[in-house]
Amino acid sequence: MKIPVVSDLLSLIAPPRCHVCGRVLPDAGIFVCPACLASLRRESQRQGQPSRMENQIGSVLAMRQAAAWLTYRPDGASGILVHDIKYHGYSRLARFLGRRMAIEMIAGGIFTGASCLVPVPIHHFRRMRRGYNQSEEIARGISSVTGIPVVNALRGRHHKSQTRLHGRQRIENAKNKYTAIKNVRLPVDSASGIPGVVLVDDVCTTGSTLVNAAAALETAHPGVRITMLVLALTHNGSGPAGKPWR
Repeated sequence: MKIPVVSDLLSLIAPPRCHVCGRVLPDAGIFVCPACLASLRRESQRQGQPSRMENQIGSVLAMRQAAAWLTYRPDGASGILVHDIKYHGYSRLARFLGRRMAIEMIAGGIFTGASCLVPVPIHHFRRMRRGYNQSEEIARGISSVTGIPVVNALRGRHHKSQTRLHGRQRIENAKNKYTAIKNVRLPVDSASGIPGVVLVDDVCTTGSTLVNAAAALETAHPGVRITMLVLALTHNGSGPAGKPWR
C-alpha cells in the first residue's frame, strides 16, 4: 500500500481554496479558480497604441515598452491577490500570477528582445521580515513560462514609506532609492547584442519606483534596453489605506 505524501494528507485536512472566493480547488498549484481568474480586469494591450501605463509614466530613459496585466481594484479580486502576496506570505501565489501574466501577455511581444528579468528590489530588512521579495517571485513565475533568466541586478535602499505621499512627494521620495549591484553582468540579446531587461514589479502607482529603478540600471549599464512590466496598475496613484506599496 502506498503511503500518501505529506502534501496529500494536508490536502485532505485543509483542501486548497481559491484566494478570492474560497471555493475548493482540485489542485494545490492553481490558487485562483477559473471564475475569479476570468473576473480580473485586464489592462488593454492594443497593438500600435501606447498603453495606459506608458501614458502615465511618459517617455523615460531607455524605456522600450511599459505594460500592466491587471487593473488594480482595492475592493476587487485584484486587491485581494495583491494583499495576499505582499502581506500574507503567499510567495507561491506570486509565482502563479507571474505564470498567468506571462501566458496571457507573451503573444503581444512584451518579451521580444528580452535577455533577462530584473525584479524591483525591496530593502533587505523588509525582505527578512516578509521572507521573500514578491516582485522576484512574480519574475520567477514569468521565467518558468518564457525561459528568460531572472537576474537580481538592483539593491534597494532604506526610504520613507510612500503610503501617505502623493504625486510630486512620491517622485521626490523615490529618488536615489535604488543602486545597481556591482559586478552583476546582464546577459545580452543574441539578435541585438545589447542587454534587454524586463523590469518587473507588483504594482505601479505613479511610476516613480520603476523610473528610478530604470535610472539605476541605465547608469550602471549604458545602452541597456528596458521594458517595464507590472502585475497591476492603479487608477488614482494610491495604494490601499495604511499599506505601503513597497
